[in-house]
Amino acid sequence: TPRGLTVDPIAPMIVLAALSLFYLFFLAVQFTALFGGERYLADAGISYAEYARSGFFQMVFAAVLNLSILLLWLCPAQGWGGRLVRILASLLVGLSAVLLVSAVWRMTLYVLAYGLSFKRLLTYWGMAVLAVLFAAALLAVWRTGFSFFRVLLAVVIVGWIALNFMNPDFTVAQYNVSLSLRSPLTQVDVDYMARQLSYDALPALEQLADARPEHSGCRRIIAARRAQARADAERWESWSLSAQLAALNW
Repeated sequence: TPRGLTVDPIAPMIVLAALSLFYLFFLAVQFTALFGGERYLADAGISYAEYARSGFFQMVFAAVLNLSILLLWLCPAQGWGGRLVRILASLLVGLSAVLLVSAVWRMTLYVLAYGLSFKRLLTYWGMAVLAVLFAAALLAVWRTGFSFFRVLLAVVIVGWIALNFMNPDFTVAQYNVSLSLRSPLTQVDVDYMARQLSYDALPALEQLADARPEHSGCRRIIAARRAQARADAERWESWSLSAQLAALNW
């Protein structure tokens, strides 16, 4: 922002106030839908998947719209008008955070019912990144000279590194197996974990096979996957650290 440049606060005040009123009305009308549980799903006749997806897409739309509007305000107004614009911008961030919490709540209900998957884990990662970006946008509103785009670049890079460091396939399989062991009635998708996830999921599957001998097919799937891992580890075209560790039964 050029030093000393100001703008008339009326335009951002009108836009921010209109958006805030819209979100307040939406949250008041849709509060039960935003934070409903199993009873709401039964009354509405929708599935967990539809409920979770609708919350995620609402949150993404709100995030893109609200962050874009906040970042377009590059020349802060001074005096009482500037303070009022900052307050309205902070309110908009707070209302966006409510939608984000609702999206997390919906996804968590879905995961508790059907377990975790790579896509659902990636959705959690995206929502965590958005939470940090909303916090950065709030700082940009109140701190002159704060570089939001530097934070954006750093968050994306660090977040992507962290996602890979946590070993997503192992995390997904370990969570699903732990959920199954805590809730004996929970049916985990062994075929998904063994065939669609990488070899990193095998240790968690072995834990399930040891704790639940009734999963007779689990041992066969594990044996087949380890044989495939040995074959992949023997060829340089298909070699990977994950395949090598699975071949060595680590």
